[in-house]
Formats: sequence, C-alpha cells, structure tokens
Amino acid sequence: MAVRIYQAGLVSHDAITIVESSHHHLSRVLRSSVGDKIILFDGKGHTVESVIKKISKHETLVFTEEIKTSELEADLNLHLIQGIGKGERMDYAIQKSVELGVSEITPMITERCNVRLNQAQLEKRANRWQQIIISACEQSGQNFMPKLNTSVTIQEYLLGKANIDQQADQIRRGRHILILSPDGESLDEITLSDQGAAFDLMVGPEGGFTISEVEHALGIGAKAWRLGPRILRTETAGVAALSILQYKKGDF
Repeated sequence: MAVRIYQAGLVSHDAITIVESSHHHLSRVLRSSVGDKIILFDGKGHTVESVIKKISKHETLVFTEEIKTSELEADLNLHLIQGIGKGERMDYAIQKSVELGVSEITPMITERCNVRLNQAQLEKRANRWQQIIISACEQSGQNFMPKLNTSVTIQEYLLGKANIDQQADQIRRGRHILILSPDGESLDEITLSDQGAAFDLMVGPEGGFTISEVEHALGIGAKAWRLGPRILRTETAGVAALSILQYKKGDF
C-alpha cells in the first residue's frame, strides 16, 4: 500500500508543500525520495495520487494528479463516548477505535475518572488525540476523518440525549445507546434493530461507571451491555465492543 498522508484542502493538478510532522515522517522516518508516489487524503472522502518532486530540510514538495472521491462512508455509524483514562490508555482507545471504523469520538468525564484536567490541559490533550486520529486514518486507509468532540461530563452527555426531540429522532433513525456494565445483558439478549444501524457506545474509565450513572443512562433509553464474564480494561472494552458491532452490523 502506498504511503498515505493527511492534507486538508486538496488541490488537483497543482503543487502542495508538506511541512511539520508529515514532512518529518516522509523524509526522516520513511526516508522517501524524489519520484516516490504517495497518496494524500483530506478526511472528507477525497484522495489524490501525488509524486514527490523535492525534499528540503523543512518541507516536501509534491505534484498532485486528479482528485478522486472515495467510496461512501460505512453504513454503520459508531459514536464512541469514552471515559477519559490515563495517558496511553486513552491514546490506545482512540487509535484503535479509528482503525475499527468509528465515526465520532466524545471524551467523557465521569465520577470515577482518575484524570483531573483543567481547560488548558483538556485542550492540549485534544490536540494530541486529533493527531492520533490523523495517524490512525493514514495507517488504516480510512478516508473519512472521525469527528473529535469537545470533552463533556457524563451528566452533560445524558442531559443532551434526554432531550425529547433528540430522543424521538433517535428512535426514528433506529439509533441505539449502549452502556458497558458488568451487570448488563449479554449481546444475544439485546434486540438491536436493523433500522438506522447507528450506535452510541458508552465506555467507562478505569473504575467503570457508578450505579447511579448506569441508572441515569437506562432512564433515557440506553441498554446496559456486558462483554462476557471477565472485566475488561477501559482501553480493551471499547475495542472489543466496537469489533462485535462491526462483525454483527457493520463491514467486517
């Protein structure tokens, strides 16, 4: 597979200058050479084949060919609402969810979150998470960039879902809200309609959800789901659940 590089605002039949981390990746990590072909994508379904024309100390110059529109987004719409975990655990959860075809990611602050971040720290983390999403798209061949939402508390998320108009719209579109809980039902016992094929998947942090958080989620129409007899780590649980949904309802 050709090297893939994210580039916003693609222009066909023109020269594009690649700088910063993407330039470093091409020139220092991959040691690309003049004449090598690479694929640029804009995260909105467009790709373009390009040829490296010049590599300097701080930038890589490529010439692009015709922009191609890729296949439509997957039928299965997956929204991961991930309880914020420590350092690499959160990074792993985001990276693997992108590889598994997630459409949207919302970092969530819950009662048992061991990470306490102020606004400046959250913004710094968000920049890091966005770069992880870009890298995962480059690696996995995904041409549609998942949306990274602003971090919210679980109360803010559930309050938004409890809105009557939104809830009615979810029902019409067949959207399911699933919250992972050791006390939930097994997937075989949950009826998941084929209509809409859209899921909000709530995954707790290292300490899991509290009883009141689960009850609040159930009160606005969520279904509690357990992943077998074992308790999985936060970064493993989301990956396992997304994989099962992709296998049962998606493009696996």
